[in-house]
Amino acid sequence: FRRVLFRSILVKAATVNQSWALIIINSLGQTLYEKHFSISGERRTEIDISGYKNGVYQLLISNDFGISSKKLLVLR
Repeated sequence: FRRVLFRSILVKAATVNQSWALIIINSLGQTLYEKHFSISGERRTEIDISGYKNGVYQLLISNDFGISSKKLLVLR
């Protein structure tokens, strides 16, 4: 299979007056990245993952309506 190398991930949100949080957690449960913000309209946030070691991480995206969890697989 073909590997695609990304140095960052882009999270894009379009909403009206909501609070958001982006959190990346490693397999040991340690928080590696955390950012909280409020948006009105469209916002893009880029997260640099170039320094992350190979492994499986969890990306938690929360807003006023709930939490979504996405698996982030880093392979170099």
